[in-house]
Amino acid sequence: MNIQSFASFDEIKNDAVVEIYPPASAFQATLGNFSTTYDIRWLCAHCQRTEITQLTDLSITPRGGAPLQPVKNGPGEWIASASLHDLLTQNGVALRPLFKRLDYWSIVPQEFRFCEDIDPARWLDDTCPGCEKQSLVRTEMIAGVTHRAERPLTVTKEQIEGIIWGRSPQAFQRFHASSKPRNEPGGPAPCNAWVFGDGIQSRMNIMSVSLLKTLLDAGVHDLAFRPVNVI
Repeated sequence: MNIQSFASFDEIKNDAVVEIYPPASAFQATLGNFSTTYDIRWLCAHCQRTEITQLTDLSITPRGGAPLQPVKNGPGEWIASASLHDLLTQNGVALRPLFKRLDYWSIVPQEFRFCEDIDPARWLDDTCPGCEKQSLVRTEMIAGVTHRAERPLTVTKEQIEGIIWGRSPQAFQRFHASSKPRNEPGGPAPCNAWVFGDGIQSRMNIMSVSLLKTLLDAGVHDLAFRPVNVI
C-alpha cells in the first residue's frame, strides 16, 4: 500500500492503532508564526539533530473547511474544527486554543515512539561522530529513483498503550554531520535548523482505531490512514 493511498476500514478494524497522514488531495492549513511558536535546541555538537518545543498558541490559517487538517509547515501538527471539539474531548483527545481563532483548535497529541531499527525506518550516511546516530529516513532507492517506503511503522504494545491520538518525537530527517563541533548542545538553534523531513510529515501521527471509527461514523472522511505493525 502506497503512503498516499487510503486503507479500507475493514483492513484495520481489528487493529489497535493506525497511522494517519494527509491524503494527496487534502487542503492543508498553514502556520504563520513558526519562529515565535517553537523553541528549538541543538541536541548534538556535530549534526543537525534538534529538539523542538511549542511555547505559544499556533497562529493558523485553515484551508477549505475540512474538520481535520494537517498543518503543512508545522512539525506534525493537526487542527480540528470547533464542531469536533466535544467529540474529540469526550474520546480523550486534548485540545489547545489557536491564536485569535474560535473555529478551530490545535490537537495536543500524546507521545509515542516507533521502532527505529525496523522498516520503514532506514539509516543513511555516515554515523555522526558526536551523537553516534545516522539520518533516519522513510524512503528507498529503486533503480536509482527515490520512492516513499510502503512498509508500515512498527511499534511495540508498550509503546502505544493508552494512545488515543499520538505523535512521535522522532523525525524522519536527513542530517549532515561535521567532523568538528559546530553547535552548542542545549543552546538555541535557528528555526531553519528544523528540517521538515523525509516523510509526508516529519513527526508521525497515529490514532486509535476506536477513535477513527467514531470520526468516520460522524462523517469525517478527510483522512488517509494505514496499518501500523504492532509487535
